[in-house]
Formats: sequence, C-alpha cells, structure tokens
Amino acid sequence: MVVNLWTVDYKYVIIRGMIFGQISWQTIANLTVIFILMIILLKLAQSYFLAKLTTAYQTSKAEKYYFMTRLIQGKNLIIIGIAFLLATHIVRYPAENYFLQKLAWVALIILLTKEFIGIISHIILERLLAQHLKHSTARLISNIIGHILSVVIWIVVGLVVLQNVGVELTALIGSLGILGVALAFGIQSILIDILAYFSIIFDRPFELDDYVVLGKDRLDSGVVKKIGIKSTRIESINGEQIIAPNKELTNIRLYNYAKLNRRRVELVFYLDYQSSKSKRSKLPIEIRKALSSVSEIEYQDCYLNNLDQFGIGYKLVYFLSDRDFVKHLQTRQLVTEQLLEVIQSLNLELVGKSFSTE
Repeated sequence: MVVNLWTVDYKYVIIRGMIFGQISWQTIANLTVIFILMIILLKLAQSYFLAKLTTAYQTSKAEKYYFMTRLIQGKNLIIIGIAFLLATHIVRYPAENYFLQKLAWVALIILLTKEFIGIISHIILERLLAQHLKHSTARLISNIIGHILSVVIWIVVGLVVLQNVGVELTALIGSLGILGVALAFGIQSILIDILAYFSIIFDRPFELDDYVVLGKDRLDSGVVKKIGIKSTRIESINGEQIIAPNKELTNIRLYNYAKLNRRRVELVFYLDYQSSKSKRSKLPIEIRKALSSVSEIEYQDCYLNNLDQFGIGYKLVYFLSDRDFVKHLQTRQLVTEQLLEVIQSLNLELVGKSFSTE
C-alpha cells in the first residue's frame, strides 16, 4: 500500500498520537460510544432526581430540597467530565495510554472545583449571611470571602493537578511558603483592618445611622455614615467627618445610643446650706407638678443626693422615650428651665456646679 505523504494531515496524526497513542480505531470508536451512553444515562438520572426533588420541594417547601435542586440543576460540563472518566475506565486499551485517564481526572477536578467555589460563595455563604445581615452587605462579604477562598482552593487544586501529571513540587512549595510569609508581613496592617471589618459586620456593635460616642473619655461622637473595609466614617454634630480605623473601633469602649429603648437622664444641682428645710421639702412635689406638662418625659424622682463643699446636692431623674440625641438635648433644656422656675418660685438659691449631668 502506497501512502501519499503530501496528503497526510500531520497535525491530526501528532494529536492522535499524543492522546490515543497505540489505541486502535476500534477502541476509539468504543470509547466514543460508551462516552455518549454515559452522558445519556447521567442526564436521565439527573432528570429523574430533579423531578423528585422539585415535587418534594413544592410539597414541603423544605430548604434542603431547594438546595439539592440547585446542586444538581444544569451541570452539563460536570456530566461530560464524569462520562469521559467512566468511559476511560470501562474501555480497555494499552497501559501506556494512561494520559487519557489523567486528562479525565484533571478535567473533572477543575470542573468540580469551579462548582464547589460557586456553591460556597453564592449559595452557602450568601444564604447564611443574609439571615443576619442586609442583602447588600451579605452580597459584599460573600464576594470577598468567595474570592479569597477561590484563590486558596485553586492554588491547592493546581498543586494536586501538577503532582498528578508528574511535576516535582518540593521546590515550588518551598518558594510559595517563603512568598506567603513575606506577603503576610507586608499586608499585616491591612489584614488586621479587614478582620476588624468582619468583626464589626458580624458582631454589629453599631450600624449605619447609629449615634455613637467613642472612647472612655467620650471626646468624639456622631452618626455612623459608612462602614468601609479599612475604616468607618462618622459625622459629628458639628458636621465634621471622623474617619476611624476599624481596628481601633474594635479595641475601644464605644457607646451606642441608637440601641436605647429609652434614655435615663440625671440632673444634679446644689442648694445653699442656708436653705430652709420647709422650702426644700416642697421641692420634689413642685418639680413633679412642673414636669407633668412635659409630655416627652417620664418623671422618676428628685431627692437629696449628697452633702459636700458646694452645698446640699439634689438629683433629678427622668426617662426620655425618644432615642434621638438632638431631642435629648432639647428636652434637657426644657426640663432645666422648668426646674429653674420652681427653684426661683420657692426662693431657693443655687450654688456650686449646679445642673451637671451624670
């Protein structure tokens, strides 16, 4: 038999030799038939289980059926990968053609990895986070965690694939370890802020539009306007923008007045030691009458609190149901004016550091 060398498709021959080696055309045909049959069987099995799960979900509305339906719906590439792998194991061919099974395993690992990452980031993470956070926040965190997991998982899968195809990984893993340590030191500060961001999001010491006071000394305060990955922006009463690193917010004492159901307010004032007992005894009764006209507050008590160098100390206590800080300031001014009128009407004299707030 004479072969015309000019008519041979050498590119096709080379590819066939790399993949199929010494496999006969009959074996290739068998492999193709088994491959197609496996696809048909897997698609039939998928359709059967989808129908069962859909019926079960429509009947019970259980989350597990919805999750399992999402898990097996579509997935055509994975079905092709499994069918190809099964075909390479069913059909017999020379042992030196191990490359086919290697190729099938590598393709299936890559497809399953891609699907696994999708399940984690878009189904598990997003659905779990949505139970505790707003939808936009849950989506943002899901994307961040999903990308981090994707990088880690793809690196691991890449190393596994390289090892399976016979690549020596000792030197590569050592280099990656050194690179990882150097990178960790370089971005340590950024990582701390990001971890603090996750701590704020999950622990929720404050949320957007909450009025907060920062630090034990309460020097900074304002309304939370934005919670970023690295810092949080707070608008003060004066209109200034306070930019606080997230790592600092997780390490300081923070007062969140938006969580108040009602605000307890104490006003301390001092009367002169020469004040008569009869006039002072009328003070709580008259204050109660005067404050009854202030509908925003719930009067609790006014009593003699202490005796010190300033004079006779009294404490007025009331509750404000409105959590708004500006409303609190306005109400305190109104209560103070009413208190002054009562003191003046009884001809009592204020001394010392009166009307301080505790």
